Amino acid sequence: MNKVKEVCELLGVEAGEEFQVKDYGNNPYMINYVGCVLVKIDCEWTRSESISLEDLVCGDAEIIKQWKPVLGEEYYIVDFSRFKSYHNKYEFVYNSVYVNDKKQNFLIELKKANLAFDNPEDAQKRAYEIIGRD
Repeated sequence: MNKVKEVCELLGVEAGEEFQVKDYGNNPYMINYVGCVLVKIDCEWTRSESISLEDLVCGDAEIIKQWKPVLGEEYYIVDFSRFKSYHNKYEFVYNSVYVNDKKQNFLIELKKANLAFDNPEDAQKRAYEIIGRD
């Protein structure tokens, strides 16, 4: 009987879910449905030569889960399309976004670029950093 699902659950990931491995660069990894650890290199998944399932289970390698926005939740993104300046006061440099299936991957990429936040204050602060204003 295949126990990959249970092993993945123990590790805090799902089979087929992308994650990173601490101290092993930025390439995404995943555990496939037969228990092999795969690494994505140049847009192609191949069996990892540096990380094994045993390394992950025994704690010799640490999984870093990718941030995922929660469906239905509201997030704030830096959005200069709504940028306005009134007498050197900047407003509308962030926008709220509700997560649906279509926007989930979009928000993941914005979060990686430090452009998506849980609150409007952090989005505003980041926008001001980008334009060089405190």
